[in-house]
Amino acid sequence: DFNYVRDANNRCVLVPGLSPLVPTCDGSRDYYYTPTGYRKIAASTCEGGKELDKIGAEQMWCPGASRSGHGWVAIIFAPIIAAGLVFAILHYRKRGGSFGRIRLPDGTQQMGSNILSSPIVTKIVAAAFVVPVAIISLLSRIEIPRSLSDLNFGNWRLPSFMSRRRGSGYTALGQDEQTDVLLQDYDGSEEHLIDEADELDDADEF
Repeated sequence: DFNYVRDANNRCVLVPGLSPLVPTCDGSRDYYYTPTGYRKIAASTCEGGKELDKIGAEQMWCPGASRSGHGWVAIIFAPIIAAGLVFAILHYRKRGGSFGRIRLPDGTQQMGSNILSSPIVTKIVAAAFVVPVAIISLLSRIEIPRSLSDLNFGNWRLPSFMSRRRGSGYTALGQDEQTDVLLQDYDGSEEHLIDEADELDDADEF
């Protein structure tokens, strides 16, 4: 590795006066290993075997990285275990709260047993098992951004009613509406138009 040399015992040791080159979190990795004196070159095609760059090294997580290893396993199996416990409790109470003894239930216990054995309760327990698993399976397919910089707002578009410019009170008029506005002072009669023409002729004579 960098800043390491091979000593007389054929071991990689740190050069006196130098410090190990610690990898940086540049966004391309979620974690790194502390330097051990060995480094796997980028052009290496070796897989598995004795990884000297990881033996004795400590795994360090980068800030903001998601540790999605054992977390997803716990999230997936937690509702399954919870549903199993609920089913076991319902089955236990349905049998009268004990195993191996035959008891004649009274009215209260009979009512409670009927409620617990109701198909509605069974459907609720089944939904409590199926719904969380379905939600988790959907969320596992969604890529969660690690930071705000990963969010892409460029493809977002506002609704049409929000993207219109406000403040301009102008509205587009159709051709028929413009004609009505220009001729709104005329009553449309021929006499009115003839009077207008006579007045223009008198003005030309003067």
